[in-house]
Amino acid sequence: MQNCHTPKPEVRTDHDLLSAPFRTKSSPAQPDPAARHRDRGQVGLDAGQPLDRFARGPVGLGDGWLRLLEFNLAAATPWVVVRTYSTHYRKLSSELATYAGWYREHEQPEMSDDEFLAEEAFELELVDFRERFGVPRAH
Repeated sequence: MQNCHTPKPEVRTDHDLLSAPFRTKSSPAQPDPAARHRDRGQVGLDAGQPLDRFARGPVGLGDGWLRLLEFNLAAATPWVVVRTYSTHYRKLSSELATYAGWYREHEQPEMSDDEFLAEEAFELELVDFRERFGVPRAH
């Protein structure tokens, strides 16, 4: 699980329903990795919507951001690539020069733009995948 609410996500070992250990990058304070994208409102700002006077920020519309996951289970050590994509802007976060400027200050003010962008596109090695699930079968 990837959570970008905290400046430095902790890496810890959790256990699934069968008590098999797995490593996560998360925060005890905000365990939902999608939570950070729900209160985004750049789409409204682009359309001329005023800031929410109570929240002192954009009205949370989400801006269509979601995580794209690409798995490679055939590699010696399986891996997953995670990228952040907007169905509204039809671009990856890495393709928008304004991405960090729109969101970083509100969500991760302690991070640099580069650190913020690195949390939006990353690769995870699934080091214990074969131990937990076995070798993939050919069909």
